[in-house]
Amino acid sequence: GGYWRTEGISYYPPLISGGGGATINITGAVTFRDNATISSGDYMRHVGTGIVLTALQNLTISGDYNYIGTPLITLDSGNTDITFTTGGNNFYDIRMDKGGTSDITISGPNLTVDNDLILSSTARTLRLDTNNPEVEVLGDVTIASGFGITHGTADWEFSGTTTYTDNNAVPVDIGNASVTGTLTLRSEEHTSELQSQ
Repeated sequence: GGYWRTEGISYYPPLISGGGGATINITGAVTFRDNATISSGDYMRHVGTGIVLTALQNLTISGDYNYIGTPLITLDSGNTDITFTTGGNNFYDIRMDKGGTSDITISGPNLTVDNDLILSSTARTLRLDTNNPEVEVLGDVTIASGFGITHGTADWEFSGTTTYTDNNAVPVDIGNASVTGTLTLRSEEHTSELQSQ
């Protein structure tokens, strides 16, 4: 157990939380430069307006993640393949950033983004085919030109008010998708099946 408060810090060694009973408060910009693990039984609290948590390597959240305000998680690995383990938690904003040719693999039962999902790199691939997580987005989805998606068998769900923009000349295929909220298409969307519910 234990209690950690982080603010404006760049971590080089692996961050491995206490293995049960630890609380980690993030209240300022933080960069994890090596693999970071929030263990089952631990609690991460991400607080503030636009407060950025940047992960340069694998980010594993097996414990509870809770946000207050409008914080952002950025996955920014350059040419290194990384895995983001969500632990079934909800996140406010997720941005997959920077150039390079790396893959970002999502592990966990789902990736739930309560606001915007921003795929802003130019030569990267979001891998959803390894663990087949469901992807639910309540805000906007923006895909940069050159960003690819390898979909799995699980669905995308647009359950809020979403503007979907794909800047690729040939839009990426996201697989099956359902709309339970309001979806505005600003570009052609390639899906295997699109259902409204």
